[in-house]
Amino acid sequence: MIPLLLTAFGGYMIGSSVSTRFAKGGLLKDISIKEFGDDVVFRIGRRAIAVINKTTVMDALDYEPYPKDKNRRKIWRKRQKNYNLEYPKKERFIKKNNLDLKKEVYYLDHIEVNPKYRGQGLASRLMKAVLAWSKASDLEYIFLYRVAYDPWETALSDTELKKFYKRYGFVDVGGGTMAKKL
Repeated sequence: MIPLLLTAFGGYMIGSSVSTRFAKGGLLKDISIKEFGDDVVFRIGRRAIAVINKTTVMDALDYEPYPKDKNRRKIWRKRQKNYNLEYPKKERFIKKNNLDLKKEVYYLDHIEVNPKYRGQGLASRLMKAVLAWSKASDLEYIFLYRVAYDPWETALSDTELKKFYKRYGFVDVGGGTMAKKL
């Protein structure tokens, strides 16, 4: 568990590895951060929320390694062909970064801003808080799935979401999944 300290500036400082400039600059001024098991919830009142959780590289990438059992290979090939057309791209990412599939990573479950408060930079503030929190932990990567679930409720298109996440250093690893080394 990473300790939260209330600073004299009215913001939060996360542990000792995060600079006090976050508190001075007001980044975390009105963001409440709560841990629930493996989940961490970042909230700006009722205006915006972000949730991250711990998972493995294999789950974050929705990746299934090639089975050693001959009977399972036929099923595996069929599933990869039908389900995951971006499989080779994910495999290259894993090999290039020498990732252990059972390694723990953070997964950004979602960032959600109340429609009344969109366009005020709340999602950006939450993303900065999430990245600051993640850097203070001992985990090396954060993953996310960028596709908007409900286009009627999302203010950004898939292309705009991709641009938003790339602004914070995330790279596309295939199948709508993006990753950032912390």
